[in-house]
Amino acid sequence: MKFYKSLKFKLTAWYSALLFILSVTLLVSINIIMNSYYSREPHRFSQLQQIPDFAKDWITLDLKRKKMIEDIRQNDLHNIRKTSLFMVIPLLITSFGGGLLIAEQMLKPVNKLISATQKLTSQNLGDIFQIETEDDELGVLTNNFNAMSQRLKQSFDAQKEFTANASHELKTPLTIIQSALDSALEDKKITQTELVDLIKKASNSTKDMTKLINNLLLLATPENEVEMVDTNLVKILKDSISNVKMIFPNREIVLQTVHKYIVINGNSTLLTRAITNIIENAVKYSPEDKPIKVICKHKDNTSRVSIVDKGIGIKKDKINKLTKRFYRADESRSKKTGGYGLGLSIAKKIIDLHHAKLKISSTYKNGTSVLITLHTIQKKDMR
Repeated sequence: MKFYKSLKFKLTAWYSALLFILSVTLLVSINIIMNSYYSREPHRFSQLQQIPDFAKDWITLDLKRKKMIEDIRQNDLHNIRKTSLFMVIPLLITSFGGGLLIAEQMLKPVNKLISATQKLTSQNLGDIFQIETEDDELGVLTNNFNAMSQRLKQSFDAQKEFTANASHELKTPLTIIQSALDSALEDKKITQTELVDLIKKASNSTKDMTKLINNLLLLATPENEVEMVDTNLVKILKDSISNVKMIFPNREIVLQTVHKYIVINGNSTLLTRAITNIIENAVKYSPEDKPIKVICKHKDNTSRVSIVDKGIGIKKDKINKLTKRFYRADESRSKKTGGYGLGLSIAKKIIDLHHAKLKISSTYKNGTSVLITLHTIQKKDMR
């Protein structure tokens, strides 16, 4: 960028012009005042016209002094004008130089920000740019830049994570589909029953891929893209239980709460998905004759939702790993129940998006409890 087009030059030019105009105005004012003062006849000599003729002889010396004073004043005025003219150039240079230094000092944060944006890559997105003060416009600009960088980092990370997860988990269903199609094409003696079975396998794998991709997309959703509105937590719990009962109609799932209406700020679709996943997990890993309890309590603007089962439980060393993506605490059990190990990961992601807390407690071979703590806007019992 050319210097004369830069913000530094423009600020310097404006500052210099203002300072130069003020200086010239001051010099002109001084000249006018001095000229007015020096042009005025001294009081002593202004009385000479009123003195009689016979008395003027003895004041000849005073007249000479008057002439001398006038000459000195004219000479002083000339020197003042001359000096003022000579001061214009140094003033112009000084004002420009001073303006340049001030502009450079004021624009240091901007130059640093420009340097930071030039060095910005996908590797260092999200790095916080520090600034000395946050109280002025440059501080606001820097904070906005940092916030934008953080959002871009989240988007890039989500994209990378989705690509890595998809490439990792799509291999199995694609392999099944490819194997089924190859068998159907290569086996010349294949029966209709065998062909239907292969087609079913391919179809089921396609459904699994669709579900997997939807789950991965959900996990990659940035927080700023989630719409939050006031919604009824109790209705979300009832909808979640209803969703699980559609898959497991014979299982007993009990909602325990004294409230009919609890308002939270959130996304009802996502929260229903999260709680459905947790309840479904409880159903899969507990005996059929043991009921699942969904307990909702409210106290001090906080709602606590507990999903409790009397299932196989989880060992302590594995509890912290449960919300990791694709993690299965029991591989042999997971093959029977199906899934990709994403259910609790998705639930944790959704809970985090709502700035809520998720805590898993478990006793091995004696059941598991999942506690969700949410901030409540208001509680209202509608009767």
